[in-house]
Amino acid sequence: MRFNYSHVVRIATLASRKSWSPRKLLLPLRAVPKGTTVTIGLFSLFSTPIGKQEEILEEMVKRGILEYQKGDAIKAEKLLHVALKTAQDLHDKNGITFIYDLMANIAFDTHNYRKAEKIFRDLIGRLIGDGVDPDHNKIVHVSAKLASIYGMLEENEKAEQGFQFCIDTMNKKIAKGASDEDTLLLTGLCLDWYARYLMGHMKLDEASANFQKAFELCSKVHGLQHDQSLVLLNDMASVLALKGNAAAAEEKMKDVISIGEKIQSEHMPAFYVNLGSIYMQNKSYEKSRDACAKGVNLAKKMDNKEYIEEAETCLEELRKAMRLTH
Repeated sequence: MRFNYSHVVRIATLASRKSWSPRKLLLPLRAVPKGTTVTIGLFSLFSTPIGKQEEILEEMVKRGILEYQKGDAIKAEKLLHVALKTAQDLHDKNGITFIYDLMANIAFDTHNYRKAEKIFRDLIGRLIGDGVDPDHNKIVHVSAKLASIYGMLEENEKAEQGFQFCIDTMNKKIAKGASDEDTLLLTGLCLDWYARYLMGHMKLDEASANFQKAFELCSKVHGLQHDQSLVLLNDMASVLALKGNAAAAEEKMKDVISIGEKIQSEHMPAFYVNLGSIYMQNKSYEKSRDACAKGVNLAKKMDNKEYIEEAETCLEELRKAMRLTH
């Protein structure tokens, strides 16, 4: 089950899908959002093509991703199963690993968490069997996904242990002098996901501290004017609102929107909805309506159904709140 976040604040979890990780072997959790463009660069993960079969394999994976983007998870899984068999026949280890990761991400996205758990556990076993060190970034990345899954399943002890393993492992690397982009961003990703888990359990001070650490790492690599930096600021504003500090939350969200407009962030609908929710918390209903309506209009321009749904939900909750005051 999903965490029961407060309806007062819209958390832009959708925005975190694809912004964090530059790693070319494993994709971030929910990193194949519907509607995004599949690029050829995505398939440089496979071993260097040596013949027709490799081309067929690449094409099957492309088709699987495209079917998922169109909303047909069942057809996508069938295509990926065929692709997996082909990769196994070709002994293409990178291809096998990549397809496993895609299948697990699809299982997670369709709320089949047990299936996703099994695939990710198998994936860790495969990586270790191939000689990958247990503290390698690849293993940590999959472990962070598993921790998130355990959080969704409310297996909290496993979730805590998983997140602590990931964060401790990455902090040790940084303490030893690791400063490459991959390591810094993976550390930020682990902190971000752990903060979301903590926020879902209303451990707001801890969540805020972890979001802050994630933000510092992200802005160190990407700078402030970057989508993921803004998403983290958005989430920090959400924590402030949940703690009852609506004035500070409002100011932070205004900063997010100001920067987001400059860089034409794809997450502007979610940012406006969050601002509208904060206004609603303050009983500034006219401002809330304007912000949520702006979110709806932007989401429709982007043809983003998930953001449209969030924005329309915000307006519906606003109407209910206004009726209660009369």
